[in-house]
Amino acid sequence: MGDSTVKLWKTNQLLQKEVNKLKRKQSRSVFVTRRFLFPLGVFVGTLLAFAFVQPSDIQDMHAQLMLLMDQYDITLPQLPDFDFSRLETKWNRVRSNIPEIWKLNRDGREFQVVENMKARGLSAEYPVVLIPGVSTVRSIPLLLSAQNE
Repeated sequence: MGDSTVKLWKTNQLLQKEVNKLKRKQSRSVFVTRRFLFPLGVFVGTLLAFAFVQPSDIQDMHAQLMLLMDQYDITLPQLPDFDFSRLETKWNRVRSNIPEIWKLNRDGREFQVVENMKARGLSAEYPVVLIPGVSTVRSIPLLLSAQNE
């Protein structure tokens, strides 16, 4: 019985060393951890919220908040009045300078390739999906230049 106990103890020690070695190898990158991804998601979400919110939405939120506070008898201390008109003007100027991607190319060129293929009698056997930025950046100008030759 002494030999089997020693074998079992040695096997246990070997397995323990292997487990410890594997634990040390599995160190993750900082960019994969929750400590990085959660604040990154909050930051990106906040940026998107500021990009898509309209001034009228802010006024509606203010009205809803006041209604909710009135319903539960919550009062806030009186704060000094701040004038945010300059900030709103700057924000509107920044938003007006951002191009709306879906309005950049509305002159009919986006359907030119398909119309030329249809005129030649070609049709799709399966639905075709063009992924913007991947298929359209290189392939459509190539198709247009090949058709013009």
